[in-house]
Amino acid sequence: MVKQGFTLFIIITAVAILSACSNTNNEANVGASVEVEATLEVEASMEVEASLDVEATLEAEASVEVESDVEVVEAANETESVLAWEDQVNSIATTSGLSETEKYDQVMGIAMDYKPSESELKEFENYIISEFQNEKYLSDIKNSTYMLGNIFKSGVVEHVYDDAENRPIDSFAFDFLQNSKYTYRGADKVDSPDVIANEDQMMKSLSEIE
Repeated sequence: MVKQGFTLFIIITAVAILSACSNTNNEANVGASVEVEATLEVEASMEVEASLDVEATLEAEASVEVESDVEVVEAANETESVLAWEDQVNSIATTSGLSETEKYDQVMGIAMDYKPSESELKEFENYIISEFQNEKYLSDIKNSTYMLGNIFKSGVVEHVYDDAENRPIDSFAFDFLQNSKYTYRGADKVDSPDVIANEDQMMKSLSEIE
């Protein structure tokens, strides 16, 4: 009887030990599983952040490329437009059989339809001011290429502003155009009273511009 009781005790103790071991293993497994899940979450978060960084970098590079492409296209368009008007004006200037008045009319038709960029408009403004200050703009009135080029540029400047804000550059361009027009067409001499009066007005406009 004592032997049976002892055996039963041994069995119960063994079962308890095995149960405790099992619980310990389960807890260890659960802990390991949690650690694995936490590691996976961290790795996944890092991958997402890395992906976002890559996307942001790609977007930034794409934006830079687009801006660069736009600048290249604008520069190309401006170059093409410059070549286009110069070619047209030079073609008119060298066309035989056309009077000065007819050449003037054709060039002014181009100028009225022309849409200059801001930089080109400023270039035209500086050019006609420089030609006047250097006393060159009426020095070669028989040169159709030169005179029609001046007429085109001053015509574009005058047409763009067109007294919208009473800017002095508009008045200057108008008088520059008038003197170029009438001397080139032979209606006025370079020292005529009308030409001199326009030049006085140009000096006044120029002082307001500067």
